[in-house]
Amino acid sequence: MKTVQTIYDVSMERRVVLFESDDRSFGFEEQRFSREPLEMCWVPVGKPPHPNTPCDTVEQASLEACRNIYWLSASLAARAA
Repeated sequence: MKTVQTIYDVSMERRVVLFESDDRSFGFEEQRFSREPLEMCWVPVGKPPHPNTPCDTVEQASLEACRNIYWLSASLAARAA
């Protein structure tokens, strides 16, 4: 699996990773940063990868992520402004 793009929310506490799988399909995973003393790392939100994957293109995976992750569209709009 190879990361294609990582998109962070405005607080930098959550992110979405768009990835390409070994079979050349694309998907996404929502993650949050855990500040637990023994973790201090990015952990998946829910069951990874998202059930709407695999997708044929990274653009399709991005659209599916926007449809399924409530904060993502606002973060992309803020980044474009």
